Parts: sequence; C-alpha cells; structure tokens
Amino acid sequence: MAEHLGMPEPADEEHLDPIDALDGTDDDDAVDMDATLEAGAPRTRSWRQAWHLPLLLLSLGLLAMAIHAAVPANEPDRFDEALDEIAQALADGRLSRAQQRLERIRRPLAKRGGKAHQARSWLLWGELIYQQDRINRWSNPDNYLKVHDYFRRAVDAGAQPTPQQVERWAEVLVGLDRYEQAMRILEKLPQERARRRPAVLRRIIERRIEVDAKAEELYPLLADFERSLAALTDPQDIRTQRLWAARTRAELILGQRSIDAPVQAARYLERMLPRFTARGPEPDVAPLKLLLAEAYRGEGRFEDALTRYRSAQALLEPHDALNARILVGLGEVALAGGGDGEEGDPLELAYQHFRKATEGHPTTEAFIDALIGRAHAEALMGRDAEALSHFTAAVAELGRTDRVPQATLERLQQRLLAHHQRHYEREDYEQALAYIEKVKPLHDESMPDAILARLGATYEHIGREKLADAQAAARRARDRDVAEAEGAAATEMDRLTELRRALNREAAQAFEWAGDALMQYAQSALDAARVADSRDALWRAAENFDRAQRWDKAISAYQRFASDHGEDPRHLEARHRIGMAFLALGQPADVAVARDQFSHLIDSQRDQTSPAVMRSYVPLARAYLALDRPEKAQRRLLEVLNHRNITPRSDVYREALIELCKLHYQQGDYVEAIERLTEATDPRRYGEDAAGPRLRYMLASSLRKSVRGIDRDLQRAMQDSRRRELDALRQQRLEEAADLYARVIDELAPVRDLDPTMLSALEHEYLRNALIHRADCIYDLGRYREAIDLYSTAAADASWNQHPGMLVPLVQIVNAYMALGEPEHARSANRRAMDFLESVPDEAFEDPNLPMDRRHWQQWLQSNDQLSQLRRREAQR
Repeated sequence: MAEHLGMPEPADEEHLDPIDALDGTDDDDAVDMDATLEAGAPRTRSWRQAWHLPLLLLSLGLLAMAIHAAVPANEPDRFDEALDEIAQALADGRLSRAQQRLERIRRPLAKRGGKAHQARSWLLWGELIYQQDRINRWSNPDNYLKVHDYFRRAVDAGAQPTPQQVERWAEVLVGLDRYEQAMRILEKLPQERARRRPAVLRRIIERRIEVDAKAEELYPLLADFERSLAALTDPQDIRTQRLWAARTRAELILGQRSIDAPVQAARYLERMLPRFTARGPEPDVAPLKLLLAEAYRGEGRFEDALTRYRSAQALLEPHDALNARILVGLGEVALAGGGDGEEGDPLELAYQHFRKATEGHPTTEAFIDALIGRAHAEALMGRDAEALSHFTAAVAELGRTDRVPQATLERLQQRLLAHHQRHYEREDYEQALAYIEKVKPLHDESMPDAILARLGATYEHIGREKLADAQAAARRARDRDVAEAEGAAATEMDRLTELRRALNREAAQAFEWAGDALMQYAQSALDAARVADSRDALWRAAENFDRAQRWDKAISAYQRFASDHGEDPRHLEARHRIGMAFLALGQPADVAVARDQFSHLIDSQRDQTSPAVMRSYVPLARAYLALDRPEKAQRRLLEVLNHRNITPRSDVYREALIELCKLHYQQGDYVEAIERLTEATDPRRYGEDAAGPRLRYMLASSLRKSVRGIDRDLQRAMQDSRRRELDALRQQRLEEAADLYARVIDELAPVRDLDPTMLSALEHEYLRNALIHRADCIYDLGRYREAIDLYSTAAADASWNQHPGMLVPLVQIVNAYMALGEPEHARSANRRAMDFLESVPDEAFEDPNLPMDRRHWQQWLQSNDQLSQLRRREAQR
C-alpha cells in the first residue's frame, strides 16, 4: 500500500489508499495538534496570506463535485481498512506515519464514522501517545493523562482494548499515582493474559516504594502479587518473582526503623530462606542472606551477621554490586566490635572494608554508605583531613541522588555530630566546626534546633579564640624586650601586625555567624513555644553581633529582646546596649537616637541603681558632645560624680571623670582640667591602664597652656610676693609638664616603633606633639641649650618626615640660638627652616591640630627681624 504525502495519486480503485479514499486532502490538511504530545506549538497563518481564499474555496467546491461524480453513491466508507493500516504502523513502530494518518482520518470519522470506528481511533490515539512518550523518555504526566483519557473514552464507547493496551493503561495510571484505578483496570485482563498481572502489580509496588508509601499500605499489594504468581507457568520465573517479593517484604520490615524491626525481619527471612535453598546454594538467594545479615546486625548479633555476610559474599562474583553492600556491612560489624571472626585491629579492618567498597564499587547504591563508613573510621583513627574529604564526597553524592534512604541521611548526620562533639569537648573548636558544617547542606532551609545551637556555640568559641590570639599578637609586638631577645626584625613585626588584623577580622566574622545561628535557633524555639530557650538564644545572638560590631544586627536583636522580654532583668541592659550601638554608628541621626535612648533609660529609672542605668550617663554625655551640646554633657557627667550611689573608686565614676577631663581640656578650661586630670591619673586610686598616656598628655598640655594665663598675670602690676609666687607656679607647671611629656614619649614611642598600627590616630598625634611640647617647656624655662637638643630630636623623628608640624622644631631652634646670642648658628638653622617652609603648601597650616601656634610664628618673625638687623649692621661695616 503506497504512502502518500501529497494529493492522492490517480490509481485504480483497488489500489487507492483507504485514507485517501476517505478524505482527498493533503497530508498537511486537518491536523489537530491539540491531540498530539506536549511538544512544540501549533502552526499559525497570517490573514494577509489568505487573499486567494475565495478562489481556493471555489476550486475546492468544483473538485468536491468532481469527486462526488466520480465515486459511486453506494461506495461504502473504508474506515476499518484505514484503522487497520494505522494499527499496523503502530505495531511496526512507524509512529510518524501513524500520527499522520490519525490526523487525516479525524475529520472524516467525525462526519461519517460510526461509534465503533470512533472508539477504535481513540484506542489508537492512546497507543500512539504512549509509545511516543516512551521512545522520547519524556515521562510527562500530561501525556499520561491524555493516554488515560483516550482509553477511557474508547471503553466508554464500547471498544475492547487489547491485553497489551490494558497493561499500558494500568501503567500510566501508576505513573499518575492512581493505584486503585490501575488495579481496577487490571481486572479487565482476560484469563489468558493473567500472567501479565504480576508484572503490572510489581510495577505498582515499585512505584509506590519510590514515593515512600508506608509499609502497611504495601503489605496487601505484596500479598496480592504473591497470589497472582499462581497464573505463571515458568518455574524459574516463579522463583525470580517470589525472591523479589521476599526481598521487598524484608526490606520493608527493616525500613520501619522500629526497635523490633530487625527481629521481625530475621524471623521472616529465617522462614523464607529454606524455601529457596532446598536444592542447594544458588546465587539468587544472596540478597536474602545479605538482608538476614543486616537484620542480625540490627539485633546486635554481630557474629551471626558476620557469618551471613560471608555466606552471601561466597555466592557472588567479585564485580557484583551487592558486594559493596556486604563490604559496608562487614565494616559496620567491625566498628561495632563484632569482628572477632576476623584477625587484626577492628578499626583498621573496618576502614579496609569501607575502602574496598568505595574504590571497587563507586557506581553502586551502597557507595554513599561506604563513603560515610570510611570517613567515620578515618575520623576515629585521627585522620581528620581524609575523613572530612570523604564526608564531603558523601554529602556531594547525596546532592546528586534523587532518592536517598532516610537511614543513610540520619547515619551521616549522627556521625558528623558525634565527631563535632568529640572535638568540641577537647576544645578543638576549629575541627569541631569543620565537621558540623558538613551537616548544613543536608537541610534545605531550616536546620534542627540542636544543630543551630551547636553551630552558635562553636562559632562563639572560635570568635573568642581568635580574639585572644589577636590580643596575644598585640602583646608580643609591644614587648620590646622579648622582640629584641628573639632578634625580631621589622619583617617579623609586619607579620605580627598582619596576623593581628587577620585574627580580628576572623573573630568578627565568627561572632557574626554565631549570632546568625542563634537568631535562627531563637525563632525556632519560639515557634515551638520554648520561650525560655528562645529568650536566652536571642540574648546570646545580640551579644555576638555586638562583639562582631554588626551594630545593625545587634540593635535589631536587642530591640526584640527588650520588647518581648520586659520582665527579664536584662531588659535594662538591652536598652543600654541599643543606645551604645546607635552611638557607635556615629551618624548625627543615629547619635540623636542614642541620646534619646540613654535619656529615657536614666529618667525612667531614677530610683534604680542598675549598672545599665549607671553606665548610661557617660555615653549620654558623649552623645551630647557629638551633637555640640557641651553644657548638657557636663551636667550629666557631674550627676555621676555627685551621685550618692556611685563611689569614686568605681569604673563608672572614673569613666565620667575622664570624660569630664576631656571636656574641660577641649573647652580650654585648663585650671579645672588640671584638677580633674590630676585625680584621674592618680595611680594610688586607679593604678595604670591603657588610657594613662592620653590622660598624661592632656594633663601635660593643660599645665603648659595654663602658663600662658600666668604670663599674662605677670605682666600686670602686683606685689613682689605675689610675683614670686606666680613665678614659682609657672616654673613648677612647666617642669611637671615636661616630665609628663617625656613619660608619654617613653610609653608610646616603643609601641609605634614596633607596630605603628597599635596606636590610634590620636595617639600618633599626641606622640608627635609631645616631642615638640617637651622642648617648648624647656624653652619657656629659659634652658635654651637643652631645648635645642630636644627640638633637634623632635625634628629627626621619623614621624615628622614631610609633616607640616616639623616646621615648629626647626623654627624654635632658630629662636633658641638667638636667645643664646649665637646668630651664626641661628642663621644656618633659619635657612633650613625657610627651605622646609617653601616645600609646604599654605593650606597645610590651617590644621588646628598642628603644634605650631601664633606664639611660634611671632617668635620666628622676631628672630628673623633680629637676623636682618645683624645683616644690615654687618653690611655697613
């Protein structure tokens, strides 16, 4: 029979294509793409291409009249012959041909076909879509629905599907998870096709296992499957199917994970195995022996398990995939201490079994279990790097596997957590973290509370360790004696500096991650109505964000704590820390929020002596200073110093005292600053601390600058006794200031020389200025020769290299030589000062922090005038 792709060929009636005889259209006509597979889109035509439609319709009309005249009126439709041809094309696998013919016959069938013909075409449509889906491996549920719909419509119309079509119908219903419908469809199989029932039932059971159906739902299906085996006639086929049923039932029993599941599975297998071994050992019973070994292992009967594993292994070829599962089982038995039947160290034996499984069977289902076992053994052997590598590989394999047994997931997680705990208890937190981090990919979105809590605690410990290491590196860099004793070079100091910076960064990151984990734990605990756990986790999260200096996250956590746990004693501390975090952000709007936070906390808790309230006064004063409200800052600081519940020896008192010292110093109230700073630097009260050099610098500067007021007083008329008194006070303050500047230099210079980053920008400024102002004090005392030496030391200091402030010592050397009456030396020093001045732009001297003030300029101008007068007199001689 010819296949026509275009118009029908002229031929004798007996050779005419039955489909062409039914519809004389091109193969391209009357194509209904909605009835085909879900693949591609229907073709469309533009209306602008249809200008010739009237002429075409007229032609088709004339053609139809000619065909009608040519075909006898009593010629019967040839639908049976056409449908037979389509059925044959499907049987031959010529699916394109079958689809083409079905599309062409659709319209004639709708017009002239009978109900039986239409029903049969629907069966063929269902058959076509089923075969196309299978060939293309689409497994598209939409296609399954179409197959089911065509078969259902055909049967409703009276068609009788073939046994093969019934099986396929049941199969697509299984693919749609419509198991009860599939079972009812199977009942339509005729008795002679009953041998096909076990195959479809098996497919249903396998499909339901794939979607994790419960064991109790599958036992009845297994029983039905086992009864259906009576229709089979081939003994080997019956044995194969019975073995599959026994294996499946045993796996379902073991998979229930109940305490007595291994006992139940063992009893079942002990009854079943003799049925299959009556004629002697055969390889096909190896899976059942393996399952019995696993059941014995689950019972704790390790010697029996070992025997059964060996028995199963003896039935298999070395390359058999089941060997991987046996090797894993042997490894687990050895780990459990049940490998007495094998010689050697149990841990080493376990490792060797797992290693053989991973290296010899990488494509088997047991590969992941083998990786987990190998990693576990390596970790127990202290080979953490290898263990982590294989745990990582196991996690990666899990990510590539569509369906993983829950037992495997749990085993992997339990072992990772066990090794985390082992290292955590040893305070080896880095290694502990390495293990628990492997657990994270096993959970898509939310991790269990226990893991979140462990993560938070581990990150927190690591943060503390990193911080302690950074502080140790700082101490080492400061310790000049140790550095010199060990011959530490500049490169070593650079290394320590970079190490300290890196450790501080790592500490901050660890604290932030700890906070993130604890925040998740807090929310999870709250969802589970564990309010106390949630509250404590929330507080710890906020503290860790605080340590990480993640002020935004800290604010959010503390605000939530203060809002949700107002009854907790820590809620006042939370409010204080909210203010501190806003103050740390430093922007005016944030500082204003901090001010309001502290003010409200203090004013609302007037009767409270809570440390959080007491510690809020000083940061409130700092907020006022940042907002340019010094009078309010001073009032708050004085409240602390005069508070009846705050003693002078307390940290809060000293902090307020220091802040008040700074305030007086910045406002130029040097007499009050001297009094407060003298108290703040009293070692008998407060000892020595890191703030000492800065406070001593401010005290030294207050003493030196207060002399200007004394100098102004000395210009007035007064009694000699008062003048002598002021002269003595002036000398005392300058000498005391010079001594304090010298002490500041001795404290800060060694730190700077070893590691400049150990000093803040303010401390660098204090050190540079102290070098000059010490010399200024000696100069003002009239000890010019000594002052020149000190100015020279200051000018030679590396920190002044190309710094505008270096002009001060250069100029003062000129002034000192002039005061000594040594103009030649002054002239030489002046040239050096003038050369340096020309190298510095004018705007550089606008910096208010430069140590050069008007007095220095005025003295230099006076010296220059004197030098000029000397040059003129010398020229006149």
